[in-house]
Amino acid sequence: MYSILTIQKRLKEVLTKCLNECFQISVPDLKIDIPTHKQNGDLTCNIAMQLAKQLNQNPREVASKIISQLELPKSIAKVEMAGPGFLNFFFANQYLLGYLNEFSEHKFASKVSNQQSTIVEYSQPNIAKPLGIHHIITTVLGQSISNIGRFVGNNILSFNYLGDYGTQFGKLIVAIEKYNDKPVKDLSIQNLLDLYVRFHKEVETNPELEDLARKKSFALENSDASIKEIWELILDISRKDMQAVYDMLGGIRFDVVDSEAQRIPMLAELLEEGKKSGVFKVGEKGAFIVEYPEESNLPPLLVQRSDGATVYATRDIATVKNRIQEYQPAEILYVVDSAQSLHFRQFFTAAKMFDWYNPETQLTHLSFGRMSFKSMAMSTRKGQIVKLSDVIKESEQKVSDVINEKNPNLENIESVANAVGVGALKFAILNTSPGKDIIFDKEQMLSFEGNTGPYLQYTYARTCSIFRKLDQSVILSKDTNQEFSEQEKELLKKVTFFKLICQQSWDNRKPNILSAYLFELAQEFNSFYANHPILSADTPELQLMRIKLTKVVQTTLKQGLELLGIQTVAEM
Repeated sequence: MYSILTIQKRLKEVLTKCLNECFQISVPDLKIDIPTHKQNGDLTCNIAMQLAKQLNQNPREVASKIISQLELPKSIAKVEMAGPGFLNFFFANQYLLGYLNEFSEHKFASKVSNQQSTIVEYSQPNIAKPLGIHHIITTVLGQSISNIGRFVGNNILSFNYLGDYGTQFGKLIVAIEKYNDKPVKDLSIQNLLDLYVRFHKEVETNPELEDLARKKSFALENSDASIKEIWELILDISRKDMQAVYDMLGGIRFDVVDSEAQRIPMLAELLEEGKKSGVFKVGEKGAFIVEYPEESNLPPLLVQRSDGATVYATRDIATVKNRIQEYQPAEILYVVDSAQSLHFRQFFTAAKMFDWYNPETQLTHLSFGRMSFKSMAMSTRKGQIVKLSDVIKESEQKVSDVINEKNPNLENIESVANAVGVGALKFAILNTSPGKDIIFDKEQMLSFEGNTGPYLQYTYARTCSIFRKLDQSVILSKDTNQEFSEQEKELLKKVTFFKLICQQSWDNRKPNILSAYLFELAQEFNSFYANHPILSADTPELQLMRIKLTKVVQTTLKQGLELLGIQTVAEM
């Protein structure tokens, strides 16, 4: 009854009825939004301005007629016209009181059992290399989008797609055979990186190593037993190291771990199908390519080299085929940086040329900005990689130093340092709009002031402190009819918007919409906390209302941070 989504739906219903009665018009995509400024009400609609041209009327006249005929639901106290014709709706006080008294946690309706899935692919590390700091963007962004998508009622399948095939493994195998004197099973992920770097150093004076690497890669693709044995040991080393870093980040989970290697059995059939249908055409020196219409402005896409070897684009097309046939998803969402935009346009277009492609499956590249570094460029070929595990450890240590200085008697300093240190990194990533580049600056990302993860975690810990001090005789389940101050009312309104914000975050595939909301909520709560005594309120009735208000803020912060993959702490 008190859900913001229910109110939004009810407003759409009464507006639709009113538009039909007043103008004999139906508007299927009617939008009810949260206004930018508080003085413009609690919800707003610009339908009058949309219809003005069609009706050949002044938008304010259209808005006035709507207002005169509109039957408001009980949750809305009034509607006002503003500016050129906005309809601004204001919540009724009884709705807010009812919301506060009924609230336990934010929930969405259960998923429909036969709902099509959305595949979200993220992280996508290459085997045989340590996870670098750049992996944090796709990993935490993809995980948060998956979390939010599930929360708002979607059937989400989280995929990790490992880069475990290709020429780079031929290079590594050459380096292992030529420059390594340890059993492969005893190598560390750092040893593998060092060998990869060694190959690229040696190839500068010995270019024929490149041909040897291509031959090893081709042998791997054709299941050469000795090469495959080395490759499988490399996989085992890499997966263990990768999982250890995911565990350090916390909250990273995949429903399916997919990989390029798993597509190899499909490639012969795909190549034959592509050649017969004319999707794959003969290019230079007997290679096969995909050619695109001139108006597409896409360059040809290589799918098979002249020596018969496939490339990762071939395996990407095969992966689309596999996922459509096995999962019949509504959407496949790839969370990959903007540098790969051309590649996605090319292989999406190529996949759609095949008969097996289902037009009902949307292929989406969620492009995010790249991460750059103030002091250096990162290249695994030269070994200049900032390890994600090292950055996590450094972040944790910084938090631990602050705690030991300011609150040395805190219990579980190590676990709190982990939650806050990792939370600072995640929030810095998720609080940035996916389209923007990120300059990696350790001091800025690990700052504990302003719009940061630790600020939100501290606000949550503050609410926990209030409840630790609360007299146990206070019964939170008891209803309150206490009137709100203006600041209390605005704080509660902010809480009511949570589910609408989550829906917007999912619809736009932007967790930063949720992170910005949580920061504003924390600001408003801390201002309320500074100006309104809670435990020492003037009357028991006032105390109860403020305690219940604190509880809904606490729950909202916890649920919101969990959707971002950030752990809360009761003390810090």
